[in-house]
Amino acid sequence: MREYRLLSIEKVKRKKGWYCCRFESGEELNVSDEIIVKSSLKPGILLSEKEYSDIAAVSQRAAGKDQALRALSIRSRSEKELKQKLYQKGIAPAVSKEVVDDLIRLKFVDDEDFANRFVNDLIKRKPAGELLLRSELFNKGVSEKIINKVLDRLFTEIDQSELAKRSADKWIATHPRVKKEQVRQKLSQFLYQRGFTWNIIEQVLGEHSAFE
Repeated sequence: MREYRLLSIEKVKRKKGWYCCRFESGEELNVSDEIIVKSSLKPGILLSEKEYSDIAAVSQRAAGKDQALRALSIRSRSEKELKQKLYQKGIAPAVSKEVVDDLIRLKFVDDEDFANRFVNDLIKRKPAGELLLRSELFNKGVSEKIINKVLDRLFTEIDQSELAKRSADKWIATHPRVKKEQVRQKLSQFLYQRGFTWNIIEQVLGEHSAFE
């Protein structure tokens, strides 16, 4: 059975609390200070193959959790987004799933809460219709069941026609040089790109003062 002799333990630059363990056989493991203490790691120690594998597995999970919490400290993320982020950071898919499942259990990750925050933030910054919101949430991996629940709740509180009118008002104000005969077509295209249905668009165009 293979054995691993630890040659050195050095701090990992720009990653507080993490150390690089270099072994005589050429392998390297990045481990947290907690793992070093729990596993009594120090230069010269000889690890069995199982001990090395166990430490590597624990280190991968710890690294995944560390990366996940860093990502969540920047902004909230869907389950799919977080798994993709961990994959980009070199965390194995199985470990990513384990880490994210644990964070879901602890309520650090909640797709319904994420979807609510996302759609509310988006329409505050730039009014958008159901089609765009649905597409954005789908691309972020939110389930259809949650998307339906969140959008049904949103549009009982907010009138899509009012959102479309606000969007139209802003577009008209920022496009004063568009020829009058082209305004209706270009505004229609813009509102459709913002995710409003043709029924809503026709309603807004029919009621907007610019076309009276």
